[in-house]
Amino acid sequence: MSNVKSSALRVIIEKVYTAKDYESGLKIVSDLLTSPDCPIRGSEASGILARAKLTPNLLGLQKYLTNSWFRYEGMSCTRRERY
Repeated sequence: MSNVKSSALRVIIEKVYTAKDYESGLKIVSDLLTSPDCPIRGSEASGILARAKLTPNLLGLQKYLTNSWFRYEGMSCTRRERY
C-alpha cells in the first residue's frame, strides 16, 4: 500500500476512534471509503469494508482497522487476528 493509502487509512482510524457507537463507526468507514477523494479504491476498499462489517462491536472495529494499518506499515505482530 502506498503512503497515500496508508495515510487515508490512518484518517479513517482517527475518525472511527471518535465514534460514539458501532453503527456510527461503520458509517464513518463506509462514507470515507466510498468518497471520490479516497485513494483506497476498488477491491481493496470493498475488502476493508466487508471485513469491517464482520467485527462484532466498536472495539473490534477499532482493533481491526488499527491492525490493518499496522500490517500496511509493516508493524503487525500477527498474520491474522480474529475479532
